[in-house]
Amino acid sequence: MRGVSFLRCSLAAVSAAALVACGGGGGGDAAGLKEFGGGPQVDVYKFYDANRNGRLDAGEEFIDGWKVDTSASATTKFTHAWFVNDDGVTAGALTVREFRPGGATGGTWVATNAYVAGDFKINPVSSDGTYLNKLTIEVPTAGRVDVKFGNVCMGGTSAGGRTPGYWSNRNGAASIEAAGSVDIYAGLSALHLVQANGSAFDPADHDQLSAWLRGGNAQNMAHQLSRQLAAAWLNVHAGDVVGGALVDATGYGIPGVTGSITVNQLLALAEAALAAAPVTTSGHPQRAAQEALKNLLDDLNNNGVSGGGVLPASACTFSF
Repeated sequence: MRGVSFLRCSLAAVSAAALVACGGGGGGDAAGLKEFGGGPQVDVYKFYDANRNGRLDAGEEFIDGWKVDTSASATTKFTHAWFVNDDGVTAGALTVREFRPGGATGGTWVATNAYVAGDFKINPVSSDGTYLNKLTIEVPTAGRVDVKFGNVCMGGTSAGGRTPGYWSNRNGAASIEAAGSVDIYAGLSALHLVQANGSAFDPADHDQLSAWLRGGNAQNMAHQLSRQLAAAWLNVHAGDVVGGALVDATGYGIPGVTGSITVNQLLALAEAALAAAPVTTSGHPQRAAQEALKNLLDDLNNNGVSGGGVLPASACTFSF
């Protein structure tokens, strides 16, 4: 087994002298081209796709030491890697593959995309028990092709979320007290939380908060959204959730949101939805949008966000 810590190298810090250690000369410049008699060369890079948009963006970092191979031979290498004639690479179709790690701590590694530099597109993730992702490319008779694999590490149950039930009980009361109850209740009162009838809910103490958290129903979706928003806000301000952490919002149907958003952005969206529509009973045009926000907050509070959860504050490790 090859054990590797997750090495993040700042793009700004990458130099020709650090090509192998930090993943290449900026992902496609001439400094990375090896001299192998002019035959075809395939360079393989792996980057941490923090915003999950499938593309290497400024400020995102390369991952060193990830196991890769090609369909041309049984030769395996570790990123930043290059494959040439001696590795069986010839002109024509070639499948480049990144391995699924044999072990990881701190979360679950997820593939976001693989593409050829200079020809960006979102390609379907192709994975199996051995490979985390694969991409078939066309190799020219000469020159270099750069392949970039995007990945993130999703935190799952390491997110630190707690449910409305937790915040309604004595353990939740103790967490609020430790965080400074006066400021916490003032903060909750600024969130546009509502009661079942749509009237404002501004808790002054834990008894009021507890009774409200325990009494939810879905007749008014704004009420349900309020309960989940309150719990999520408490998880940030009196708990262990990091407001700047990214949440995978894929598939929830939140208007205007695709991919990942930060926890703080999610809280702001929920608050704005409540301010705009405090009563969203059946048939209300904003009910579906509020339900989508409520569902993501509910999953976040239960550490069960689809796709693996929240990107952890500290990086995952991996081994092969």
